[in-house]
Amino acid sequence: MKCPSNRPSLKPRVALPKFLKPSNFRFCCFLESTLFIFKPASPSHTPSSHFCTVKKGQKKSRDTLKMQAMVRLYHTPDFLPNQCSSRLTQTIDAPLPLVWSVLRQFANPQAYKQFVKSCYMVAGDGSTPGSIREVTVISGLPAHRSRERLELLNDELHVTVFSIIGGDHRLVNYRSTTTLQEDDLDGAGPSNNKTTVIESYVVDVPQDSNKEDTSSFAETIIRCNLRSLARVSEKMACARKA
Repeated sequence: MKCPSNRPSLKPRVALPKFLKPSNFRFCCFLESTLFIFKPASPSHTPSSHFCTVKKGQKKSRDTLKMQAMVRLYHTPDFLPNQCSSRLTQTIDAPLPLVWSVLRQFANPQAYKQFVKSCYMVAGDGSTPGSIREVTVISGLPAHRSRERLELLNDELHVTVFSIIGGDHRLVNYRSTTTLQEDDLDGAGPSNNKTTVIESYVVDVPQDSNKEDTSSFAETIIRCNLRSLARVSEKMACARKA
């Protein structure tokens, strides 16, 4: 594994929802200057759809089939007409146990989530389902706080689920599911040094908004978090090899 000291400098702009312009100009600048944002996929194409694609003449490995089963089980949720949902993926150049050690920290989301300013536990220990955290976000975002509940944390299957149950934001009935798997995107078998992260969500569409804007905002935040998780994990992996 190469330890990239710097990521590419290109930062294509993302089309942000109307409610982020222009009153949240600081937030937009934060996204463009410190994170690597990519244009959201159209609703008809989810970024993880390639997991079900196998090249002609190529056999599906056991781990490819396992990943497809994980997608069907955890990332194809039912949702109402007034909700939207999607899933995104991130390949990380670090071993799965290391990535999981960062991701599973429900009580310490600022370990990799750059939008989080502080967090304290309202109930539970952060590793037991039902634990509740109160998150304060950085200034410039269209929110100040978010109350979130841990629904599932499975250290064996590497699955974590949380829902937003309160706060002064527009993500109503938001539920996020994240799973990890040893990387096997090319069908050649799992790699012990790479991890595939899949995160999906379901959220209500506000009455004064639409599915496109709501999805754009949710996916922008998730992309930022996944890219940050990759940077933190890869830096830790490099430090362990040094």
